[in-house]
Amino acid sequence: MNVSLHKPLGFKAGIDGTAYYKAPGKSALVITKTPPVIGGFFKGQYNLDLVPQAWPAKYKVSSVQSSTRNGVAVYELLATSKAPIGVDHVVFDVAQNGYAPLSAQWIYPDRSSVSISLASTRVSSYQLPQSETVTVAMPKYNLDATSNFGQYSLNVPVADSVFVTK
Repeated sequence: MNVSLHKPLGFKAGIDGTAYYKAPGKSALVITKTPPVIGGFFKGQYNLDLVPQAWPAKYKVSSVQSSTRNGVAVYELLATSKAPIGVDHVVFDVAQNGYAPLSAQWIYPDRSSVSISLASTRVSSYQLPQSETVTVAMPKYNLDATSNFGQYSLNVPVADSVFVTK
């Protein structure tokens, strides 16, 4: 992933990691390599909410509207978390043709946000992320990141310990 940190410091860096998904709704990112200057910001392991397959288990959709984004007909889903996670609400954009997830924005009570845009590709019989663009706007830091997914390993065992935040 290529990260551009805007606040508290301004710099760009490359970060390597492995994203994991385990049905029905577990996802995590394990950061495997960071430059020393930003290692403190991004090292470790994170439970993620960035895997679309996990969203139905975590969120309750309260409204659906039709819209157009970049010339694509989408359903805009307004959702709230099924469990308390500190998020005020989430907006998901899903393509009307094929229902592919296109973007998500998590809005927090202080109006800070995390937004992602997804580009997907077919891997075997699955529609999976090919790249993601992430924008984080928080009171103490702002960043943009672009992730390009490498080779997928499908249907391999993943230990539950991968999904414990460290």
